[in-house]
Amino acid sequence: MFANLTTFLRDLEERDDLHRISAAVNPQFELGEIVRQFWNNQPDQVGPAILFEQVIGSPFPIVANLLGTEQRLCRALRVESFDELGARALHLFQPNLPVGMLGSLKLLPQLGKLTHLSPKTVSQGPCQQVVNMGRELNLLSLPVPQFYPHEAGPLINAGQFYTQTPDGRVQHVGTYPILIIDEHRLAILWQPTDQLESLHKQYQAAGQSLPFAITVGGDPVSSLMAHFPILFGLEPLAWGGFLKKKSYEVVPCHSNKLKIAAESEFVIEGFLPADPQVIDQEGIGLPFGENGFTGIVPLAEATAITHSSKPTWQTTVWGADCPEEYWLRKATERTLLPLIRMFHPELTDLNLCRAGHGRFMLFFSFRKSYPYQARNLMSFLWSLPPFQYCRYMIAVDADIDVNQEKAVWHQFNLVCHPGRDTMFHNGPTEQFDGSQPTQNPPGNRLGFDATRKRPDEAGSPRSEAVLELEPEFQSAVKSRWSELGL
Repeated sequence: MFANLTTFLRDLEERDDLHRISAAVNPQFELGEIVRQFWNNQPDQVGPAILFEQVIGSPFPIVANLLGTEQRLCRALRVESFDELGARALHLFQPNLPVGMLGSLKLLPQLGKLTHLSPKTVSQGPCQQVVNMGRELNLLSLPVPQFYPHEAGPLINAGQFYTQTPDGRVQHVGTYPILIIDEHRLAILWQPTDQLESLHKQYQAAGQSLPFAITVGGDPVSSLMAHFPILFGLEPLAWGGFLKKKSYEVVPCHSNKLKIAAESEFVIEGFLPADPQVIDQEGIGLPFGENGFTGIVPLAEATAITHSSKPTWQTTVWGADCPEEYWLRKATERTLLPLIRMFHPELTDLNLCRAGHGRFMLFFSFRKSYPYQARNLMSFLWSLPPFQYCRYMIAVDADIDVNQEKAVWHQFNLVCHPGRDTMFHNGPTEQFDGSQPTQNPPGNRLGFDATRKRPDEAGSPRSEAVLELEPEFQSAVKSRWSELGL
């Protein structure tokens, strides 16, 4: 695995997968627009990472589009495909044992495989080669881009947010949009369903400020670690160690008791008060090119900024069809699929489709064995964090390839009846969803059962015979192609 961001960038450059821009670029609006126009000029948005060497107003460079292709993210993870991650995760979690107490006990050695990948504390790390506290602390000195005029400030959107429970026993690492408000204050944007909501309430009940650390850069695996929903109460950094096949080295923060990845490029330490000040935020530009998260957000206080001696800031440029966000979600989907099959073996495949920005529309296929089974699977999938905000789900039969979106829509148009095969589902509202009619209604979702119907599902008397000739006959016709001049 790559030890840090510098070694990963060096590897990309050797593979001609990194483009350097030496001209001075303004991080306010211009940098983001350069990257967005760059996407649009690339076939299928497959282009190199971009390193901005001269950032106006800052001595630090910025890298964007770092994980913007499937090949680069696989390279960062040292896998041939995302499905390889799923196979490894299944081997870790699947007990293959009889149900019961004995089976549960025998599962422990399986999970114990992560013990040797738990983070290792070191006394010092590259992320603390330069320390700024007190009067030297200035968040506005960081090279954080601002993408849109209506945002309250520069946006940190490629960092990892560290905190822990008040007793210090359980650590949380997640990814949240964070706005820089002024020299010392940040606005952290989270949703009611996020784990950070529960943790903040625990600190409020104890009358304590929530400690946090935001890391930016470092091992590229950290981005996927922060996106991934942690299973079975596992330690996030142990899961990150599993992904990178090596334990993380962590160092204690200077101004709170948290421990963070030692190879990070930048670290922002601070506290979120139990009764924080708030601002009325007009919204932020979202990964899928819409304005969202309008409303009251709490303010946190930064207490320290540390970084390596020659750091590079990592950012994700949000906009319509953001490739980095899509591929991180796709990697999560492929890793989770074998684990979901442990509960529903009939599920054959999933696809958070690109047209839904890897977020709003899910296609899935399964082997049907009882009537209205698609509705049962939809309810289960909507209960899982990666899919709980999908506005639409379409279920098809196992012989339909959900990664061929044209085939899914063909099946949908062929067999899905609006009155019989639609399912409405209410759940938590996504704060990022600008389509909701008011701020906090139930989140509305719609599912479509596009499977071929059984007789006990009020199926059509029409024959289910597929209008297709035998493969041998098709091959015989194809063999005459040159003879036919086609």
